[in-house]
Amino acid sequence: MKWENKLAFALLLISSSLQGQVEEYVKKLEAKYPKENFITLQETKKFKIELKNNSPKVSLESYSESILMNDFLRGIGESSVGYSKFRKLTDIEAWTMTPVKDEYKKIKVSKFETKKELDNAIFHDDQEEKVFNYTDLKRGAKRCLKTNYEFELPQMFDYVILMSQSPIEQYDVELEVDNEIAINFKEYYLEDKKFEFEKKIEKNKTIYTWRFKNLPKYKSESASCDFLYFAPHLRFLISHYLDKNKDTIKVLQTPADLYKFNYQFVANLKECSNSEYKKTIDSLVKGVDDDEIKAKKIYQWVQKNIKYIAFESGFQGYIPRDADDIFTKKYGDCKDMANIIHKSFKYAKLDSVYLTWIGSDKIPYKIEEFPCPGVFNHMIATWKHKGRTYILDATNSYTKWGLPSSFIQTKQAFIGLSPTEFEILTIAPVADEENLKEIKVKAKIAGDTLKGSGSVKLTGYLKDYFIMRTDHLKGNDRFQYLKNFVQLGNNKFILQNHKEFNIDAIDSPYIVTFDFAILNYVSKIKDEIFINPYLEKYSSTDDLNDKRISDIKMDFQSKQSIDLEIEMPTGYEVKYKPKNEFIEYDELFFTSELDVKEDKIKLYYEFVHDFIILPKSKYKTLKDYQNKVLDLLSETISFKKLN
Repeated sequence: MKWENKLAFALLLISSSLQGQVEEYVKKLEAKYPKENFITLQETKKFKIELKNNSPKVSLESYSESILMNDFLRGIGESSVGYSKFRKLTDIEAWTMTPVKDEYKKIKVSKFETKKELDNAIFHDDQEEKVFNYTDLKRGAKRCLKTNYEFELPQMFDYVILMSQSPIEQYDVELEVDNEIAINFKEYYLEDKKFEFEKKIEKNKTIYTWRFKNLPKYKSESASCDFLYFAPHLRFLISHYLDKNKDTIKVLQTPADLYKFNYQFVANLKECSNSEYKKTIDSLVKGVDDDEIKAKKIYQWVQKNIKYIAFESGFQGYIPRDADDIFTKKYGDCKDMANIIHKSFKYAKLDSVYLTWIGSDKIPYKIEEFPCPGVFNHMIATWKHKGRTYILDATNSYTKWGLPSSFIQTKQAFIGLSPTEFEILTIAPVADEENLKEIKVKAKIAGDTLKGSGSVKLTGYLKDYFIMRTDHLKGNDRFQYLKNFVQLGNNKFILQNHKEFNIDAIDSPYIVTFDFAILNYVSKIKDEIFINPYLEKYSSTDDLNDKRISDIKMDFQSKQSIDLEIEMPTGYEVKYKPKNEFIEYDELFFTSELDVKEDKIKLYYEFVHDFIILPKSKYKTLKDYQNKVLDLLSETISFKKLN
């Protein structure tokens, strides 16, 4: 029996068995999932990999069925299905099974509208979607969707995520493969999942089946990795196959096979020939003898003058545009930015520059472990000079020369050295000393108010992030953002007379100076004055417990320091001051030194986060660190009036 017929028969059985007992069925689900508004009852994906015209072809049949648990979910009828030239949608059918007098009635969706996924993108984009609406939705109603796909390239087909925004009652995955084709698959994060697996070898094909039940829904956590780092999922690839002559044809067996696949998309890129383009490069390097200065000038010109726009368009989603075209249009995606750097360096006779594929921090895989295109979602250029490899990613126009983009730290770069040679290089994380936030404050007590002046200096990624978030802000919007950013003490902080420096100076630290007042910050009880000197607070991470599912993720390593000087109130002496503290773990560091010198209180304290990903098994370490730091930062200095 064909898969479609099996599905239709199964649905008929389910519908028939539920006639007269829809309400009972819904109540059982409510008892099992008392807090859920929406439940996925069934997900089915069947991949077929067969040899056609002497080459592997991949298709997918997919079915989804979900149920509403109340009448008040807004927007639940709206739905869409995405597809592209690489992932062709060959059939779609959607319908609602709605309760009518305690029986289910099937109501088919009749209208599907085709839309571009990026209607406002400058580049033509062939990522499309079918948009439609389920009707007659209410408590107990089911949304049903059946889709069929064909994949353009056997190296690229879907992986299966066994997690969603709702709990999943059952998820079935089937992989049917012609016996001339060898496949590899990898199971991620299934160690604590109960499931059935079956491998059935038949005369002409082999069928792999996974059956899962009662899969929990996705849970959002603070400081979480991307979901691929913890969501249970399956990935597949075609290793090799036997052609009609019984010769073994490699597909994705090794990193070398993956490199051969990738290189075909960049093999025929043209060198720069546009006269204006050449004049621009010539003007940048004229009179410059130092190759690093030449390289830096070209790189920063690209950062400033080529606008980054993310898009995909069929094979153009994998092939960079020629450098002349990018120069003329003054915009491009990551591949285009990488290519115009590559061709510009070559024109300027800066050799040893290479196009490079890389995965962002959304991708958990390593090239050697599973050599498939899904290891990458980004492209950069790399330049080798005097024993150093420079990471050149101009998609962030604020990143300082010599630093990689924050989201590719610790990731593997796949450097294309020649048509057949490559290098795998792990991008080292940028040290915490490069990502500084330095706060300096001088203050004095005036009644119940703390007044003074201060400055904040940002370097590295801390500067990048700040400039990216504020570059478009003007007037009062910018003032309010700055006020929140430099706020000290509490929300009664008043910002005055602020000045900003080096906003556009990419090689210099960002600095803001200001005057301030913190109202009602000083407490006076009888002849004693109390003040909390720890004006810069610590941002803690929640969800640190045994139930945590994700490792703890920071965008980058960082160091934050606070240097504070407070004038002693006249006629008072220090009665109590917090002790100096030193807290150190492998990845976390805090130190605090408070001294009374003449008529001033001098306090210096700093936080260091020396990790990007902290294993969730170390959550107690981070929790202990946070508790100790927060306890100290809640302490006060007390001053006693002199007799």
